[in-house]
Amino acid sequence: MSHEYTFRVYSRRWGHEDTYRVRKLVDGWYVGFKAHSGDCDREGAPHLAGNFKQDSINYPAGIGFYMEWIWEDLDEGKIDETTAQERLQQLANWVSETEKATPDTIEWQ
Repeated sequence: MSHEYTFRVYSRRWGHEDTYRVRKLVDGWYVGFKAHSGDCDREGAPHLAGNFKQDSINYPAGIGFYMEWIWEDLDEGKIDETTAQERLQQLANWVSETEKATPDTIEWQ
């Protein structure tokens, strides 16, 4: 079984951080969180963005590029599991900061 990583993202809609589970697969990632869980490509599609959309989380357009970069560095042995976890959380922090920067005029009903 492959190492499981965490991907902690803030949701303005719910007012707290959620933890997604991520595992490297042979050809991509497994992303697990609530309604959108399953095998994904190297960019985390479709379930990473599916979870963001489900919870109305604003996220950077380039997230998939960096997910693929981490996947490739892991696959080629350029980084270890600890470094991969740090990089994944950096991406999650980027998503959280993007989400927190959403204009305050948007209200959740």
